[in-house]
Amino acid sequence: MARKASRKDRCLTPLQVVTLSGTTELHGKDIRELGSRLSGELLLAGDPGYDDARTIWNRMLKNRYDPDNVFRLNQNIRPSAL
Repeated sequence: MARKASRKDRCLTPLQVVTLSGTTELHGKDIRELGSRLSGELLLAGDPGYDDARTIWNRMLKNRYDPDNVFRLNQNIRPSAL
């Protein structure tokens, strides 16, 4: 039975980020440092609460940029009317 990767193990996986000057990858120590500089919590895929936070974020974007539900066929984001 495969064990679930620990947060430390997930920090070893490069994290692709978008900056004002382009894209880059953050690695272990840099990911932990980023998390320590945030006022909130850095959630990585697999962390408790990650899926809930992602759902809230997607819903917020959907409500802001598609209030009339023009992109209702997008299977990744539920319609804002739900």
